[in-house]
Amino acid sequence: MKDRGHNRDPKQCRVKLKELRQAYQKTREANSRSGSEPQTCRFYDELHAILGGSATTTPAVLFDSFNGDGGNTEAGFGDEEDDDEEEVVDSSQQASGETSFPDSQELFLTLDLEPVPPEPTQGCLLDPAGGEGTSDTDIKELEDVFGLHGQIEHKLDFLRKNVPKDMKLVLIGHSIGCYITLEMMKRASELQVLRSVLLFPTIERMAQSPQGKLLTPVLCKLRYILYMPVYLLSFLPERVKTSMVRFVLRGLKCPDEASIVTSLNLFSVDCVANVLYMASQEMMKVVERDSTTIKQNLKKLIFYYGVADNWCPQQYFEEIKMDFPDGDIRLCEKGIRHAFVLDASREMAAMITDWVQDILTRL
Repeated sequence: MKDRGHNRDPKQCRVKLKELRQAYQKTREANSRSGSEPQTCRFYDELHAILGGSATTTPAVLFDSFNGDGGNTEAGFGDEEDDDEEEVVDSSQQASGETSFPDSQELFLTLDLEPVPPEPTQGCLLDPAGGEGTSDTDIKELEDVFGLHGQIEHKLDFLRKNVPKDMKLVLIGHSIGCYITLEMMKRASELQVLRSVLLFPTIERMAQSPQGKLLTPVLCKLRYILYMPVYLLSFLPERVKTSMVRFVLRGLKCPDEASIVTSLNLFSVDCVANVLYMASQEMMKVVERDSTTIKQNLKKLIFYYGVADNWCPQQYFEEIKMDFPDGDIRLCEKGIRHAFVLDASREMAAMITDWVQDILTRL
């Protein structure tokens, strides 16, 4: 592998092999169902040949290009627990030579405003396009997965199945992701959370906020009328959709190109239906601030409010600051908007990186 220009250590290879095996297994199971359309995944034919038609078969030997000897493939294709105990490593950070934080056992989990959901009829999250990689977690058993409760349980299920129990975590939430973060800490107190960074937190009285008063009637009673125009717009050519998105975002001083690409999902009726359904639940369920959970975890929490945020106005900042005078509760003085991902994602990322580095060096 090194002779071909690939710089990967054995640990990264084992993780990739496990992902390929899981992708093959899911594809094979899907194809075994009667009446289902044939599916494939990356390197399916090669995996089928190696695994001998069985996702649980362990080939006799794989050559270890790092050690120069043969080895049993349990390191990559097996289901043993060792893989789950491996340290989570940011491979992009290794490749760039950047300095990692002290104690590399920390894992960062970011929760944003809305997930990009699959079709509402699926009942589980799908693999990325092309079949490479695996789903975050198997959530067929979760009820109302696109609702607020289902999203919280999905994140917890992901951690339980993919992250070692003794892994130290830094949780970063934005908007409704802050509510989800607090609920995760409440429902799973065993999580080894070092810090939770809550950006523009919509953790109380969403329907009573300036933006909530405007949108609650639409989200809770009139959202269905939006489906037809979205359905009709979905037939437009991609270049026309892109031009429309750029026109809507033209007022941004430095629009993030990723925001334009992501916004194209809003031309999908499935995506819009799930987003609006989730938002309607937020208006109804995010009412009282969970002061009990905040008090129990106050030393682990960082709140960051906006000066002119119509979802969590400055009044909310002043009230929580009064209730928790010893808490790390900050007010943005840079004029960053609630939807900072549209034009200030790099600035926000740099600021949070500085916070987390400072926090971890003092632990």
